[in-house]
Amino acid sequence: AEAKAALLQLATNQERFYLTNRTYGTVAQLVAANLLAPDGLSERGTYQITINDADTNTYTATATPVDGGAFDMRDDDQCTSFTITPDGSRTATGDAPERCW
Repeated sequence: AEAKAALLQLATNQERFYLTNRTYGTVAQLVAANLLAPDGLSERGTYQITINDADTNTYTATATPVDGGAFDMRDDDQCTSFTITPDGSRTATGDAPERCW
């Protein structure tokens, strides 16, 4: 639930960033705009948020479990990581990715 919430919030914040800048933001740009936590982590620090291919048309945001968060999800084989894109596409990796979103 934490990864999904973080990515859905990120998607909303990417649209806010886009309205001002006419491009989607990188992690550093969203942090600078106070639209993402300074460390790029989810609310409880369970997932690291990364953003690939951010430009005027698209981005791919991924939440990957990390050590040291409130929960250690690194051993969750069903849902290893989660992604979202601006068109609302949601995917996951793991043994049962169809169940993750």
